Amino acid sequence: LYGIGGILLFIALLSPQKLIEDGKKSVSGIDVYVLFDTSNSMLAEDVYPNRLEQGKKAILGILNGLKGDMVGFIPFSGSAYVQMPLTDDYQMAENYLEAINSDMISGGSTDLLSALKIANNSFKESSTKNKVVLLVSDGGEENQDIIKYLEESKIKVFSIGVGTEEGSVVPN
Repeated sequence: LYGIGGILLFIALLSPQKLIEDGKKSVSGIDVYVLFDTSNSMLAEDVYPNRLEQGKKAILGILNGLKGDMVGFIPFSGSAYVQMPLTDDYQMAENYLEAINSDMISGGSTDLLSALKIANNSFKESSTKNKVVLLVSDGGEENQDIIKYLEESKIKVFSIGVGTEEGSVVPN
């Protein structure tokens, strides 16, 4: 019995492992680009602490609920750019979200159309069929070309409005 026990102990110390086939894991989800308004009006303090931080809290709550989806960030103001391409690394996404501020892009105006075009072009590189744009803004955009562009491109847009109806003074 001591001999058999010694042999089994020796085999256990070798840590035998069964090789499992290398298979690709298929994860189905959606691609989400968050278009984040970084104009000066997002610094208004009609919500605590301001509209920009309130928008970040809303997106953070959404990020915590994602599983298997790809997310990316496109901040916009007078222009737009891809801050973070689509990824499923939600910890990295939280870091990029924290870095969003109103000094990222010069110009205090809002150019939503360029942000939508950048998101649409980025979606063309993705193979996923489910593509969504999540817009975080305080509104104020009245460009009719946006409606035409959305109808032509068939982008699904969901918006998160931040601010109050009463509004607030926009800090310089």
